[in-house]
Amino acid sequence: MIKQKQDQGSYFIGISEIGESHKRNGKPNQDSIEFDVIGKTIFLAVSDGLGSCELSHIGSKQAISFCRDIVIKIENNEIEFSTKEISRYFAKLWNARFSKTESKKYCATLKAIFVRNDTAITLSIGDGVLMLISGETLYLSDETISDFVNETKCLNYGIKDIDLNAFSHEIFDKLFVFACTDGVSTSIEEKKRNAFLKAASEIEDNNELQKVLVELTEEISKYNSDDKTIGVIKI
Repeated sequence: MIKQKQDQGSYFIGISEIGESHKRNGKPNQDSIEFDVIGKTIFLAVSDGLGSCELSHIGSKQAISFCRDIVIKIENNEIEFSTKEISRYFAKLWNARFSKTESKKYCATLKAIFVRNDTAITLSIGDGVLMLISGETLYLSDETISDFVNETKCLNYGIKDIDLNAFSHEIFDKLFVFACTDGVSTSIEEKKRNAFLKAASEIEDNNELQKVLVELTEEISKYNSDDKTIGVIKI
């Protein structure tokens, strides 16, 4: 799946591919992605449902839906555009949606960014990568592992705002945002990834950028059977 959009001087592209292992087992793509411009706020969110949770593909869709709900609340002046309010309200939405028992079936990760005027707020939990480039690298969120081997931190019942990594960043000049799930992030060595993203951020032609991102996804698919999702914003 490839989708793209241009709106108010911003360019968005999203690529999401179901992994071969899920195809063989008849499972859905557990990744979800969404981006949009609502009023003065731009957002991008990618979420990866945990493979061990049977309904995590629904959990990932719900996570990005909550990000849209937050933007609407911001635009309606119902919550402040701040790290504290965004993380607090997201945790509130998640806990209200899933009970303690059923939440275990819907676990997911999240990499999201909200941009308004000259400020970007990032919201993150779990593995994957969220990277911002605006003249220089402003923020890089790497894989976050829990105390249990091969188990990532995730959205689950009882999550608190302090469990979500929320940061505010001042934006200078142009902004390039790259977000991906672990099907992509675990397949690229850090130095190569950073070099690739720096080069991608300098591509002016949107069709060429799409081609480069599609080629990256196809190359990773040759040796990684997990779902793979990439989201990019150019402002």
